[in-house]
Amino acid sequence: MDLEGRARQLYTTGVPKKQIIEELSNLSGSVEKANAILNEIINTENISDEFIQKISCFKTSGLTADQTGLGCRGEGDFFIHRKLAELFNNQNSIIDARDQDDAGVVQVGKDYIIVSVDGMHSRLSHFPFIAGFHVARAAIRDTLVMGCEPKALFSDIHLANDGDVAKIFDYSAGIAVVSELSEIPLISGSTLRIGGDLVLGDRLTGCVGCVGYGEQLTPRRNVTVGDVLVMTEGAGGGTIATTALYNGFSGIVTETLNLKNIFLGLKLLRSPLLKKVHAITDITNGGLRGDAFEIAKSANVQITINEREFRNLINPEVLRMLTKLGIDPLGVSIDSLLLILPKNDADEVLRFINDNGLKASIVGHVEAAKSMDAIEQHGDVLYGVKLIKPSKASTAHGPIKPRSEDAYTDLDEQIIKLEPKYREEPYTPIKKVVNVQPKDLEKIKTAISEAVEISKEKKEQLKNWITSRG
Repeated sequence: MDLEGRARQLYTTGVPKKQIIEELSNLSGSVEKANAILNEIINTENISDEFIQKISCFKTSGLTADQTGLGCRGEGDFFIHRKLAELFNNQNSIIDARDQDDAGVVQVGKDYIIVSVDGMHSRLSHFPFIAGFHVARAAIRDTLVMGCEPKALFSDIHLANDGDVAKIFDYSAGIAVVSELSEIPLISGSTLRIGGDLVLGDRLTGCVGCVGYGEQLTPRRNVTVGDVLVMTEGAGGGTIATTALYNGFSGIVTETLNLKNIFLGLKLLRSPLLKKVHAITDITNGGLRGDAFEIAKSANVQITINEREFRNLINPEVLRMLTKLGIDPLGVSIDSLLLILPKNDADEVLRFINDNGLKASIVGHVEAAKSMDAIEQHGDVLYGVKLIKPSKASTAHGPIKPRSEDAYTDLDEQIIKLEPKYREEPYTPIKKVVNVQPKDLEKIKTAISEAVEISKEKKEQLKNWITSRG
């Protein structure tokens, strides 16, 4: 419960002060707290300085995070991130928010400095050790896939007012496991409460960031026609752990507790083979369904994915769970590495991966963008993703069920268009309930765009105000 949010809602809708105090007293357990909270709300809702009022308050868009799919790694979330990038004029960056890649890059001399950051999975608040482990692993991986060596970690932790302080120690210990095994030190961080004294409950949230450097970059935009997609085996991370815990498959969490792809990535960075790789990413944001589409968009190409090969690289225990739960693996994070490189170099890279103890295979290829039914068209720009899937194994309600639990046998194939959904594949019981496609997506996008323009204007106003005062 957010006491400040509730008090502001009551005050701005004209609820009598006596009634507000009564409700806040019941919620907070103190009349003194209720009066203090209401006093703060009155002060902040009646700012007298016109300039401060203008820059400190925001015009509502009429849309909630839930309605826009924020953080749900689907079409709505991707759109918000693209609009966010418009707020920054990063003239000195090499890769930034506009690229929608795994990390950002600036150049210092001949070297590239990489910064990545990942938020812990919100549903792992009650499981802080697992949350810390997976978010640290994700931050390191996001630096690795940019072709640069991770050198340091930083952490940010926020705990709600009633949260047990043991949570921050468990969360940090989970990070420490990854840090110490990978020999990448955690060197700084911040620990705060969510909302100060005003957010009740024991919710934990936070993030881990990673800084690295290197001489070569492997961003998505480097993908070239003729490349193939080499994918490593994956057992998932925070998303799969969450799926397992909240669906009664807790034993599957053990499958996610490894650093296989981190160690592989570190070895690849130190190998001459890196120079043969055009781009690397990890299969996280909305699953391969989302990542492949964003790669195709960044490089303006057409990507074809073989679903049978993709599924055969998912940890068998994880795949069994997803199949039993009716969750399409194409729409969830499985934390594999995806290396995109010339076809002629694929065999050498595959041998390297196999020699380091991981399975891998070619799961797709890259072609020139062209106009056809399987391509998403945006004006003069053509790009998209095609999926080759076993037609006889498809069902009317989501995932394809293999004849065996581990792999597909040869079946007739069909080619379909693969696009991000509005939200990622629902993988918890509550996500299945709220997984609703909006009726008017364009109206939502228009409202988001208008909100961004207002923020842009405010940004320029404050820049001019500061500049005018030297």
